[in-house]
Order: sequence, then structure tokens, then C-alpha cells
Amino acid sequence: MTLPGATADSPPLGQAETAPSARTSASSSRSYDAIIDELVTIANSAGIDLDRESARDWLQAVARANATPGEFARTMDGQFGGHELALIDFDPTAAARLRQIGRLVATPPMPAVSSALAIAGSSAQGRIQPFPADADFFERLHIAASDHESAVITLAHVIHSNVVQSGQQPGLRFEEVYFGHREGLSLCWSAHEFAAGQIERRLPTGKTVTVSWGEAAADPGFIKIDWTLIDPSLGGPGRVSKAIDATWETPDGAIESLDGVIDADFQQIYLDAAAADLAAAITAGLEPGSRDYYIWHMEREIAKYCNAERGDYAKVAKRLYNLCRLTGRFAEAAYVRELFDEPPARLHQIRLRIELGEFLNDAERMALASELLALARAERRWCEEAERDLLCHWAEMLREFDAISTVAPADHPVEAVRRLASTAFERGLRSYAPISSLIDEICRRHTDLPSSARH
Repeated sequence: MTLPGATADSPPLGQAETAPSARTSASSSRSYDAIIDELVTIANSAGIDLDRESARDWLQAVARANATPGEFARTMDGQFGGHELALIDFDPTAAARLRQIGRLVATPPMPAVSSALAIAGSSAQGRIQPFPADADFFERLHIAASDHESAVITLAHVIHSNVVQSGQQPGLRFEEVYFGHREGLSLCWSAHEFAAGQIERRLPTGKTVTVSWGEAAADPGFIKIDWTLIDPSLGGPGRVSKAIDATWETPDGAIESLDGVIDADFQQIYLDAAAADLAAAITAGLEPGSRDYYIWHMEREIAKYCNAERGDYAKVAKRLYNLCRLTGRFAEAAYVRELFDEPPARLHQIRLRIELGEFLNDAERMALASELLALARAERRWCEEAERDLLCHWAEMLREFDAISTVAPADHPVEAVRRLASTAFERGLRSYAPISSLIDEICRRHTDLPSSARH
């Protein structure tokens, strides 16, 4: 198994990041107490409540994980698997709910098709992200076929069946699916286009193309399905997504990617032993460059969400955390993780609930308004006075929810809360000089992002 050859969009392998070992040895020369003392001082000056004991425990855990040669690990009971650093942040107490949702969105069983479902993002980081905005899943889809053409046909059928079956679940509403790639454009199918079986798009070149579902499978590109979770017993209303990494096993046992690259496991937690075994087998032969590719991808995401017009520093923080812990920037990662249980993180979650307000009853909307007021009146000075006044204003608007539909898009509470959460996260990140410098360095490295990728 190898990554595809380098392209114009690929990272210069070996240059995406300084050697993690060099970063780690520099950090390890300082005692935990010295690192934590510095972080506490900086956090306090930024109005952030840093948990000294939690930070110490985490630093010790990542040091132990970094000292062992293996990267893909299993929990003691063997029920979960993933990268060692990812497992440190995983909260097994959340597994029951995530498995319930996973059963709704998982690929249905089919002959010659194996799948391995995992959680990713904030779903996999329950120990440090108590206010996840959504539930992100990742699935390895592995197809055994006699030839590449047969594998492509199976892929189209499997993804189609997955969308249809999940759409029949009363607790879910299918929203869109990314499937197919044409001249730099990822094809995003609405529910209507999916039902019609074809999609029409204007390419960056100006040419308009019509692509059928079967044709899209020949170059599937980035595959992701998005749903709205409606069932309140599972934590709804909320967003659920599933990214899919598709591979094909040839008759002679070789494993090839169907979507361009075999993703490495740096942020996934597999929810059962069989899934962990399949993931370990598929990724066992990845070349060392897969780590560089992942780091490069995280940097591209960070640069994208640092855009001044539509920036989202809550998303920057999540990707910075993944990048820092994988590249040995453990002091920086320890600081970033403290931002996830601060008021801006709660505000980031509330934003999604406002967006899905149509699924809330009056009592739930009143409760949401009370949460906004509580954030505005919190003793900790995490935002400016004018921003507190805006929170109070939006809380009152939620009490008259129908009036929200008359608000201009730029002033809509969803957009306004996004901007405030982003500003607060940026303020927190920029308060620590090494992180601020890293953000600037990453943005300078990725000035080639097309304008469409910055939105």
C-alpha cells in the first residue's frame, strides 16, 4: 500500500513539519512543573481557567505514548482501537450513545464488502471536549473485486444503499452527500439531486457538466454523508457526518485506494474489535509519508479557517490540537485543549442548536436562551462588554423564535454567534506566543489556497 505520487496539491514530503523527535526532545528537557507554571500564567492572563492536574496527567500520558514504538493501539479490554495519542482523549462512557448513532449511519452488510466504523474529531475527544457541536464518524469501506471496474460499480452501489437506508431511519434526516470529483470540484449532492440520480455543476473552467451517480464513482474524491439527527434520546437535534475512505483488494491480495489516498489513522477511534482489526490491516503498509500528508492536510485546514472574511477559529483550534500533539508540540497542545471547556466552546455548540431551532419546542428554546444569558453573565471575563450585550440581545430573540426569520443573514444569531465564538477562540489562541507564531507560519506556507477553499 502506498500513497499516490506527489501532485501539485500534495505536501513536499519531509517538509510539512520539523522532525517530531526534535520537538519532543526540546520539550522533554523542561520539567512538567515548569511547562505547567508557564501555561497557567499565560492562561490566567487570558482569562482561561487551566486545570493544573489535568494538564500534568495529559503531559505524562502523551510522553508515555510517544516513548513506545507502536502507533495503532488497543484499549485494555480490546474493544476500541486507534492511534495511541487519540486513545488518550477518548471517553469510553460515551461509547454506548455513539454506537447507537453508528448503527443508524453504518454501511449495510453486503457480499465482498467489509467496513470499519470509527468516531473522529470532537466525538473521539470526549475527555477534553465536553461541548461537541456534532457527531463525526469515519468509515473504512473495503471492497474485494475481480477488477477495478467491478470495485467502482460496487462502491457506487454501497454508498447509494447507505444513503437510502439511513434516510429511512426516523431519527435521521439526510441532508447531502459528497461523491465525485471533476476538475478540482467536489460534487455535493442535495437530497433532490441524489433522488434524481444525476447532478449538474459549473466547473472552475466555466464548463457545465452533468454527472450520473455511476459516473461519479469512477473518480469519487472526498466521500462524506451529512445528516441531521432529530432523535432527542440520542442527543438531537444535532449534526451527524460520516467520511468514507474506500479501498479495493485485488485478487492477488494487494490493497489500493479508490478515492486517491489511503487515509492514515491519527484521529479515529474504532468502536469494536473487528473494526479495529480491519483498520490495522489496511493501514499496516502505509509509508512514513502518510504522517507528513496528514500534517499537511491539517495545515491546509488551519489556513482555510483563518480566512479573515469567514474565519472560524473554533475549527482552527481543533485542527491545531491534532497537529500539535502529533508533531511533539505537547506544551502547545496542552494549552489548546484547555480552550475546549471554556465559554467559547459552549457558544460554538449553542450556535448549532440555534441553527436547528426548528426542531426545538418552546421550553427547549427558553432553556437555550437561558444558556446564552448565563454565558453573558459569567464572572470570567472571556469576552468584551459589547459582546455580552449582544448575547443578551440574541437570548431575547430566541424567546421570540419566529422573529429570527426576519433578520438579515449577516445579523442572524447563527452567524453572529459564529463570529463571537471565533473571535473568542482567536483571542485565546493568540494569547500564547508559540501558537500565534505557528498559526502565522502555517498561513504563510499555504497562501496558494484557492479562494473557493477559503470559504
